[in-house]
Amino acid sequence: MKRFLASLKKFTRSRTFMFITSVVIAFGLWLFVTSTQNSEISQVFSAIVVDTAIDDTIPESEGLMLTTNKKYSVNITVTGKRNDLMELSTRKSEIKAVADYSAINKEGVYAVPVNIEFPIRDVELSGARPKINVEFDKKLTQQIPVKVMTTGTLGDDFFISNEEITVSPLYINITGPAKTLNKILSAKCTIDISNRKETISTSANYTFVSVSDEEITDPVITVDNDKVDVKIPVYKYKVVPLSVNIVNSSGGNDANFAIVTVSPSEIKVAGDESKLANLNQITLDVIDMAELSETTLERNVTLDNDLVNVEKVQKATIKIESKNVVTKSFDVDRFEIINEPKGQKCAIETKSISVTVRGTNEFINKLTAGEITDVCDLKGEELIKGKNQVAVSFRYPKDYLVGTSGKYSVIVSAK
Repeated sequence: MKRFLASLKKFTRSRTFMFITSVVIAFGLWLFVTSTQNSEISQVFSAIVVDTAIDDTIPESEGLMLTTNKKYSVNITVTGKRNDLMELSTRKSEIKAVADYSAINKEGVYAVPVNIEFPIRDVELSGARPKINVEFDKKLTQQIPVKVMTTGTLGDDFFISNEEITVSPLYINITGPAKTLNKILSAKCTIDISNRKETISTSANYTFVSVSDEEITDPVITVDNDKVDVKIPVYKYKVVPLSVNIVNSSGGNDANFAIVTVSPSEIKVAGDESKLANLNQITLDVIDMAELSETTLERNVTLDNDLVNVEKVQKATIKIESKNVVTKSFDVDRFEIINEPKGQKCAIETKSISVTVRGTNEFINKLTAGEITDVCDLKGEELIKGKNQVAVSFRYPKDYLVGTSGKYSVIVSAK
């Protein structure tokens, strides 16, 4: 026994024993490490970005769209061997999270499950799939009219014609959720015209507005044009008086005693400065006092095509008055032929004609029949041989404030 113990003691002190002992300890440590360090564990992976695209999904086929472009992310718990999870941590960006829309076929708010795919095997999601809250609405495409508005005040004596403002395109094609598009009335483009003195041509931004002029925005809507081209003609304007020409085809000086009032008496006219410089009045009409039957007339206000009626005055009222005017009849037997046609011999067969004359009391009282001449102007008349009825006018003493009332004619014989 003593020999055995001595041998054992000697062996335990030998190199062989030390080597065997080291191997056994190392093997034991290896077993411990492998059994504890690669055991199955769970680990949380945060902020995994979710793919929310709806391409080739049921909602897309049903004409739906997401009402937000929000970026979604989820936190997930993954179970697997320690070594696998360590590898997964280095490849976190390869974890795929895809929203599952398979149960959605109409508009509404949904808690959508998210499918998770891992880039390595032997790991799995712990627990139920994560969910994100999304809203779907009907997808619409509409044409929204563009409206141009102006702010500010032009320079003195300058004007813009709203009818001549142009914008391109006239409509914005917009696509987005129905709840947003149904609120939009127009695309409003606002241009500042402060102190401008020449035509404005610009590319401008616009905003969508409601019927109450409230701005409407939505990050998910798309448009075919981000800007519009606007042209606003700016004109210089001038105040121009309105007038009428007073004549008397039967003779007289009515323009010197008729009192004419035009309302409005003037209008603002815009256009090219060189043309405005030569525009000193606008003649509404030529009024023949010989045939005047009404003292209040209405006439249209018309301008050349390249001029603008700033205040859009379409009509003017003309009142013709005569103060202290009286009428009197005279038997006129003084006749005169002028512009007798060549090759013809003409004579007035009418012996006398009764003519009604109006004028101021002063001149009517001193006018005599002997001062009135019946003038027969044959210029342009196509006379036949024999008797012809020809219109005549009457000549009065110069500066007499009188005029003929009515139309008259005489019988002219031609040879």
